[in-house]
Amino acid sequence: MPEWNWRTFPVFFAFVAGIVIMGLVADTILGLIFFGGLFGLAYGVAHILSRMWVTRRRG
Repeated sequence: MPEWNWRTFPVFFAFVAGIVIMGLVADTILGLIFFGGLFGLAYGVAHILSRMWVTRRRG
């Protein structure tokens, strides 16, 4: 079995994406958590895009 490093960006991004999907499906108080998930998702997308941009510039 592989050893997981739980405090990495892919794990964080998958967790936040799950929160966003849960917030879209559920119509309860979880809407508050949904907005936090949107913030985390925006952070994750910005992280991915900035990494891609820097990698291409160093290319």
